[in-house]
Amino acid sequence: PLSKAKISEIPFEQKLALKNAFSNAVEQAEFEQETIAIYYGISISLLQQWRCNGGGPKFKKIGRTILYQKSDVLDFFKQKYENTSQYQNKAS
Repeated sequence: PLSKAKISEIPFEQKLALKNAFSNAVEQAEFEQETIAIYYGISISLLQQWRCNGGGPKFKKIGRTILYQKSDVLDFFKQKYENTSQYQNKAS
C-alpha cells in the first residue's frame, strides 16, 4: 500500500494513475490519504491535522489504515471552496 510512501517519492505515472482512479471511481469508493493528498495537491500532514483537530473530511480507520470515501471528500472540498468564495465575495 501507499501508506508507507512519501508523496515526493511516488513516481509521476503512479500519481497520475491515482488521480485518474479517484476521478473515475464511484462515489462510495474509498481511498487512502495519499490518494486524497495527491488529487487535491495538499500534504498528508494537513490531512493528519484535520483528523486530530477536526474540520476535515470524514474518514474511517481500519487497523492502521485511514480511508476516505470519495463522496465525503467531494462534499468537504465543495463546501470548503463555496465558503471561501462566499467569504471573498462579502469582503469585496
